[in-house]
Amino acid sequence: MEIIFDSKRHEELFHKLIKKCKRVRADTISVMYLLALACYDEAQASQMFNFESNCICPENFNQPWQTSGSVRAIRLAFVLWNGYPTEEHQEKNNVYNIFGYSEWDKFFLQAIKLRFQI
Repeated sequence: MEIIFDSKRHEELFHKLIKKCKRVRADTISVMYLLALACYDEAQASQMFNFESNCICPENFNQPWQTSGSVRAIRLAFVLWNGYPTEEHQEKNNVYNIFGYSEWDKFFLQAIKLRFQI
């Protein structure tokens, strides 16, 4: 499958993040794709994903560098990783609050395709 990227930075960061992963599966690929879109660099991505233990870091969700678009991208990444929404986050993680407000929607759809290998 050909993957579309927002920019050269997005593509390069995606490949760097994939190389840091201990295990690469469809869920990993979709999360790294979205983190590379939402984060400016590896340091920010490492705040959202623990590469050593291979898990998301929802406790770091409200970082000061996040924008409304990056928040949506990371919420989707967490949902694609393991269905992240807890009771307190159910409403924010629904399709209406992730899609429809961002020029990144086409990249969000790409991440879903990567996750489910469509």
